Amino acid sequence: MKKNKTLFEIFVIVIFILLEILILKLFYSKGELLNYRSNFWIVRELLVLIFLGIFHIIIKREIEYFDVFIVLFPVLGYVLLLLEKVLFFWSISTTMIEKILYVEEEDKEDKNDYFSKDYFDVMSYNELLLSDNPEKKKRFLYYYNPEEICIKTEVLKKALLDENIDVIHYAATELNKIDTDIQSEINKEEKKENKNEIKIYYLYKKYVDSGLLIGAIRDFYINKLFNILNNLKISEAEKKYEFIYLYRKTNQNEKYEKLVKEILDSSTEKLENKEILIISEYLKFLHKENRFRDLLKEYKKYSKINKNVERPNFLNEHI
Repeated sequence: MKKNKTLFEIFVIVIFILLEILILKLFYSKGELLNYRSNFWIVRELLVLIFLGIFHIIIKREIEYFDVFIVLFPVLGYVLLLLEKVLFFWSISTTMIEKILYVEEEDKEDKNDYFSKDYFDVMSYNELLLSDNPEKKKRFLYYYNPEEICIKTEVLKKALLDENIDVIHYAATELNKIDTDIQSEINKEEKKENKNEIKIYYLYKKYVDSGLLIGAIRDFYINKLFNILNNLKISEAEKKYEFIYLYRKTNQNEKYEKLVKEILDSSTEKLENKEILIISEYLKFLHKENRFRDLLKEYKKYSKINKNVERPNFLNEHI
């Protein structure tokens, strides 16, 4: 985050101010300060080069005209840059506090009025995030609350790449809030004497589906779901539905397809809503795997059994 980066920059500047003072004390008595070929200036300019290298190569931040002051004026150049960074850091914190207070003190209008479905017919969230209006972006990030957390997470992650620092902080704050809220729910439930394992399972499932987890952390929580599910006291049919979900999440395609067919083949005479949803997801799976013949075959098979099996749009390409 930019705030943490600014703190690191301040830390580096302070270190070099102290080094500058140290070499100033070491060489002051030798009367070398006004001699630009003296040991003082040789040592000092080496330190300046190291400092500029850290900023340009490691931190990857331009310091603009301050480099001139740092080269020419011992201590003073660093102090001026330090003041600029401290004021910048303070402005970030102040802006965030003001925005939070502003949001809390706003009229309690319905959030959906700001960014309704009609609004998104005119401007998608992608277009909005690419616009040059940071106020609209921040307002959008605060009020946009789709039913599926993963959709909001996707939007917030895109907002982290914005050029405006307030937008970035809004996005980071909202992502952190979503993560904290879900973890709090899980911890609260797990600390109860009479744990509700079913509720705990679905809370972990909510966390996995949130889009917040990646890599090894995501794998850890999916494995946790497998462990909980194996010991969960629910019907075998319900377990199968959940295993289908987990197999799909972990790309265990053979197990996924085998279990899907097992469930559907046992329900050939009458398809319930759950089975219809499974068919819909299965058709998507076949399309993603580029198995177009199987896709068409399975659709024709199950649509004859139940008319509620809708033909997906992507199937039009192959009929």
